[in-house]
Amino acid sequence: MDLTNLEQRVINDLKSRIEVVPDFPKAGVQFLDIFSLLRDTESSCMLYNLMEKLFDSKDYDVIVSPEARGFGLGQVMGRDLKKGFIPARKPGKLPRATIGIDYELEYGTARLEVHEDDLAPGTRVLVVDDLMATGGTARALVKLLSQQFDCKVIGVATLISLDYLERVDFPDSCELRSVIYYDEPPLAED
Repeated sequence: MDLTNLEQRVINDLKSRIEVVPDFPKAGVQFLDIFSLLRDTESSCMLYNLMEKLFDSKDYDVIVSPEARGFGLGQVMGRDLKKGFIPARKPGKLPRATIGIDYELEYGTARLEVHEDDLAPGTRVLVVDDLMATGGTARALVKLLSQQFDCKVIGVATLISLDYLERVDFPDSCELRSVIYYDEPPLAED
């Protein structure tokens, strides 16, 4: 995404408003609380506009987002861009038959599931989430969509990317783009 000076200033302002919560959900993890951006109308509108620009030159049919914070971003983007939205949920949360994938997180294991009839082969998908840490969730979702649903994942769009963490491998064809980047661990304010 080519940024104007104004957009870069907006990004810097948004980044300064993200609250860092130490030791959540476990000791040693610096949780980036984006709700401080979402509760402010101006910040929220700015972040959605920037997220929507990340892949504006790409053609895709639907947005798929993992729960939980990815849901809000994906749903609003889907509405704004006139794209469908499909949730990827934790086990037992979807009412119809599902296809799922188990994967490793930076601090545990997890599983994501999608209704087995939500995606047709060849569907072009944009994955949208709030945060790219090591990339375990995004990689699992890309694998689920491309291998088990035979979809074409055109990319992964996140609000935040933690570039100081070692990232899992992604297919070369899957672009990763974010609005806000952290090159070093964020520090909580006293």
